[in-house]
Amino acid sequence: MKKIRTKILIILIGICLSSIANAQYGGRRHLFAVGVGARSLSLGGACVADVRDPSMVFWNPGGLDYLERKSFSVFYANLYEGTSLNFIGYVHPTRNLGTIGLGFVRIGTGEVKYRGLHNEPEGTFNFEQQEFLVSYSKQIFDSFSLGFSAKIERQQMAGFNANAIGGDFGLIYRPNYSALFLNNIRFGLSVSNLVRPKLRLAKENDDIVNEQETMPHTIRFGVAKPISFGAMGNEAVIYCDFDKGQNIPIQYHLGVEYVYHSMAMLRLGMNDGVLAFGVGATYNMIQLDYSYGWLAERDLPPTHRVSVTFSFGYTKQEMIRREEERRLREYEEEMQRRRDYQRRQTIKLGLEDGLNAFDAGNYYDAFMEFTSVL
Repeated sequence: MKKIRTKILIILIGICLSSIANAQYGGRRHLFAVGVGARSLSLGGACVADVRDPSMVFWNPGGLDYLERKSFSVFYANLYEGTSLNFIGYVHPTRNLGTIGLGFVRIGTGEVKYRGLHNEPEGTFNFEQQEFLVSYSKQIFDSFSLGFSAKIERQQMAGFNANAIGGDFGLIYRPNYSALFLNNIRFGLSVSNLVRPKLRLAKENDDIVNEQETMPHTIRFGVAKPISFGAMGNEAVIYCDFDKGQNIPIQYHLGVEYVYHSMAMLRLGMNDGVLAFGVGATYNMIQLDYSYGWLAERDLPPTHRVSVTFSFGYTKQEMIRREEERRLREYEEEMQRRRDYQRRQTIKLGLEDGLNAFDAGNYYDAFMEFTSVL
């Protein structure tokens, strides 16, 4: 009987936690559909066409190869009743072999009290869901890049565990339009859970096994349009995304970001009618982002979200330039070695001819040979 009560409780708690992402919908959304990254969330989640930090691993792996430097990012959001959402990401660009990304997403809550069928206390338990992502992206052309993520989904609840494998896909298109209103425009498309993870909670050494749950997919399309103001690093970027979840109507996401001297950012977003805003600051390749807003309907209080991103190393262009300079130095050194060798051979032959002429009594010829090698 206790096993049956435990199974019922686990199902109910899972439904309650999932309501953070599923509120107001009759269909299904993934628990991580709230998104990660303070910058992206302050833009209402409108970021699939132009993510500028390692959270691209989560939003759209197709854009990773447009990130110029190695970067590491951490994100934290305090949700409700002790529930937190975390993300850690790392991006490693190469000169011409594409870009690799790593990501870890976690949502969890602890010390949840539960009771039996007769309201008797039966202790506490923890809930946690995680994703481990390994991503790769490559620019096929200067204006077009593709990417994918392989991921492991893991769920833990009251001693029950589940693991599954899934995959995401994304692309970025940056056409070279010359028209003023289309210049620098960017398009993005991503499919989360293109390969859908299938989780089945089970308890080791126990006969309780829950029904298999297939994680829902989400298709997202977005547009980003930067507008520059002078040559001082001032720009405004307008974002618009649409996404379609499993058996869920199309949702819209709008955002605008103003960047002042490439150092300070002010952001405003709309996540399907729910307002969010945020700020950011960059100093010495360290960027701090903050966001405040609601995750779904306003039935629950707004939340604080913080991200810190560290960029380091050379940019792609710097790596390419350094490689070209290295090859040029090697070429010049090789040419100098060849010139030195030819000079030594010329001196050796000249001396030999001069000595032969001297031994033969041709002193004038010997003098000319010795003079030519001096």
